[in-house]
Amino acid sequence: MATKKDLVIVILATFCLALTLFTVLPTHSSAGTASEYDPWADINDDGKIDMKDISYAARLFGAYGDPTKSVTVNDNWTEGNSTFSLSFTDSQTYTIPVGGFKTATFTIFAETRTGFDLSLDVGWLTTGSLVDHTSILLHYYETIISLPGGEIFYRYRYRSTFDVTSSAMAITIQGNGTLIYPTTNGTFFYHLNT
Repeated sequence: MATKKDLVIVILATFCLALTLFTVLPTHSSAGTASEYDPWADINDDGKIDMKDISYAARLFGAYGDPTKSVTVNDNWTEGNSTFSLSFTDSQTYTIPVGGFKTATFTIFAETRTGFDLSLDVGWLTTGSLVDHTSILLHYYETIISLPGGEIFYRYRYRSTFDVTSSAMAITIQGNGTLIYPTTNGTFFYHLNT
């Protein structure tokens, strides 16, 4: 038969067991936290800000030094360029793999003697097939008179950024030469970013 003494022992044992379980099981609730996780405050980079981080900072309390921190930057961009010289109305197409990037920026500088519009075509390729394209006409922005002959040159400049929507991008530049002034010269630059 159970006595009062046995009942008190059972209650105390249950209380001790419950207390042990609550202190052993960690809680990851955000209740009581004042702010979000800050990786710069996580000194030992273990994914949590705890007494190990605080004790390290406390040991160094009052120290002086250079506040510059080393930062590793991932190689998450690429760029390139190419020059072109187009005769009459020839064209040059640049196919650029853009898979894995978010934006593609390209810049074109060109010079002709005609002053006619320069034609660009920006296309998106998926598995080698054209899925979408935009045609652009460039007007010259500047005229240059060379001395001593007084020849006139027309300069073109174009820069645009596109969101990447496929695995490759095709830029086609078409010359605007004539029989008298046949050549279009320029440089094409591109920059891809994540």
